[in-house]
Amino acid sequence: TAKLAAAFPRGDQAERTGSILRDINRKIGDYLAIKTLINVILATISFAILWFMGVDFALFWAVVIGLFNYIPYVGSIIGVALPVILSLAQFGSVGTTAVLGVLLIAAQTYVGNILEPRVIGKQLNLSPFVVLVALSVWSALWGLPGAILAIPMTSMLVIICAAFEPTRFIAVLLASKPAAQG
Repeated sequence: TAKLAAAFPRGDQAERTGSILRDINRKIGDYLAIKTLINVILATISFAILWFMGVDFALFWAVVIGLFNYIPYVGSIIGVALPVILSLAQFGSVGTTAVLGVLLIAAQTYVGNILEPRVIGKQLNLSPFVVLVALSVWSALWGLPGAILAIPMTSMLVIICAAFEPTRFIAVLLASKPAAQG
């Protein structure tokens, strides 16, 4: 606070900047908590599928799938590929392995494309469409680091745009509930 007051000695600039930084910090914490909850849900669904299919070490593989889901795009692929490939050795059946793969991919698709954008969008006041576009844009710009940082950076952008009258319209367009940005 003392540094902000020294950096912005006029008027309420220090207080306003501090408020923006606290809001950004809170939103990033919210995002990480929600992402963790979503990964626990995915791991639980994956465990049910793996257990139902009789895969050895189902709990271990479910935890691996949940942890790898923190890495956008490639994490989901790697997380599902490992138990599916090893199930071929366990069962010796391409059909069983294919069914397992389809079920795990369906769970990933539901969580990654439907549940996650809705929940994260609702919690961070970003439209689900903006969440998906942000992942695409930041990934295209910076690859994997962009994908990992996409939602926190977009959330920061909305907070900063909402704080200033000339850019508030950007925050309103990106938000799921415009009244909350005012």
